[in-house]
Amino acid sequence: MACVYDALCVLPCLNKSLNDIRQEVNVLHAENSELKEQNSRLEESSKKLAIVEKQLEDLSILQGKSIDQLTEQVKKFEKISQKMRDTLKSRVLQNLISVALTADSNQDFIIDKEEVEELKMRLK
Repeated sequence: MACVYDALCVLPCLNKSLNDIRQEVNVLHAENSELKEQNSRLEESSKKLAIVEKQLEDLSILQGKSIDQLTEQVKKFEKISQKMRDTLKSRVLQNLISVALTADSNQDFIIDKEEVEELKMRLK
């Protein structure tokens, strides 16, 4: 009989413990559900980030090519500009020689005092 009495005394303690465990299980179940949702959101974010990363890689490759092409164009422009400057210098020199030869009226390749006045006038 003592054994039954002891079991009856322990039974409320066991019920309380069982209820506490059930509450803890419910709390853990709710937390587990929340963690599953967060994990799903993180996986979706990870997929989106992978897509953005790929797009950024493609863009950086494209920009790298664009920068290389721009650099090449600048180099070509510099070469063309130098040729244009050289051509302009040549034309100016050619014009000066032409003016000087025209001012040399006796064509002796010497600019005399009389020819200097004509040369001054043509240079203005």
